[in-house]
Amino acid sequence: MKTLSRCNGWVPLLFAREARGAVVGAHHGASRVLVTLLSLILLLAVAVSSAPAQATGIMRGRVVNDRNDAPVAEVTVRLTTLQRTVMTDSAGRFVVPDIGTGRQSVVLSKPGWTLLSTFMTIGAGDNAEYVIGLQPAPAEVAGVTVSARAPDRRLVTFEAHRQAKLGGSFLTADQLAKQTGRTLADVLAPTLGADLVRGRSGAAFFATRRGYDSINLLPRVSAADRGRGAAAGTCYAAVVLGGIVVYRGEPDEPLFDLNQLAPAAVLAVEVYNGGASMPAEYNATRSTCGLLVIWTK
Repeated sequence: MKTLSRCNGWVPLLFAREARGAVVGAHHGASRVLVTLLSLILLLAVAVSSAPAQATGIMRGRVVNDRNDAPVAEVTVRLTTLQRTVMTDSAGRFVVPDIGTGRQSVVLSKPGWTLLSTFMTIGAGDNAEYVIGLQPAPAEVAGVTVSARAPDRRLVTFEAHRQAKLGGSFLTADQLAKQTGRTLADVLAPTLGADLVRGRSGAAFFATRRGYDSINLLPRVSAADRGRGAAAGTCYAAVVLGGIVVYRGEPDEPLFDLNQLAPAAVLAVEVYNGGASMPAEYNATRSTCGLLVIWTK
């Protein structure tokens, strides 16, 4: 009887211990789940905080009278892709902060002045100032358009380069006027030393045959341009459009598509196959595979 009495006392105690163990086990399981969730949240926070921020730069420019280099105030500067607009100050300067790197389409306008559409290439942390020439619109007196005007400084520069006979190739306004119905790439294809790369959807990129034996001169082509059909390992030339460098040959820099310009919009063209033939003002592009200079109307 005592044995039975003792067993009766142990059975409830055993059950109590098992129940308490179940509660403790459940508590420990919940704690492990909570710790796991907190660890995941912490890892996500670290990943987000360590993700590289998008590279940005600052667009700085100075707008001048294309005839005498005098500053032009109150010019509307519109970044067409970003839908941002600023005005030039009394010194003709403007600043657009915190914009994405790469080539930006810019339109400059002011009443009484010729509308100008161009491109500006912005690099990360870039503080360079672009100088942009704007031309006064032809004056009208008593309904008669005054056609007399000062010589176009762009053509003066073009002719100076051509007369220097440094070794470049040149297309004049008269030659370009005969190319109606053709793309700019087709017009430039016969140029001495040119090596055009035909991409997809009508895109075309200008390269030269100079520098193929030097791997250091070959710029790294971006994934976006490879998607447009631009071949890697090609000697792409620097491009200056309307006095502004729109392609420098930097790694992953967007290439300039020739066919976004019609020959009718081009005033003159200069092509240089190497640094030795380039005019001194283009020294900054001597590390690229040649140079293409396009003067727009």
